Amino acid sequence: MITRTVTDRSVRAVAEHCPELQFVGFMGCPVTSQGVIHLTALRNLNVLDLRHISELNNETVMEVVRKCRNLSSLNLCLNWSINDSNGQKQRPSVRKAGMSTKYGLPSSQSDRQIVT
Repeated sequence: MITRTVTDRSVRAVAEHCPELQFVGFMGCPVTSQGVIHLTALRNLNVLDLRHISELNNETVMEVVRKCRNLSSLNLCLNWSINDSNGQKQRPSVRKAGMSTKYGLPSSQSDRQIVT
């Protein structure tokens, strides 16, 4: 079920008023990179599910990865704007962040993982 009630404004409110959140999912919600960028304020964020977000860009994803140091799982499945050629460009940054992707990158000491 895809909900239309969660918007960029909702994501911003969640990030501002629930700073200790560890698990967040917006699968299929009509949020954009402008809303998702507010999640960088969630320093304890551990699991983030952004499946099927049509207005999501690579720059926002990488900013979330850089700022959310406790992130261990990031699900980006069904995001058609994030493609293999962009994924290739992300490899060095993703590796520095200690995360792995479906491309088979080795992770560092942590178990951080991006699913695309």
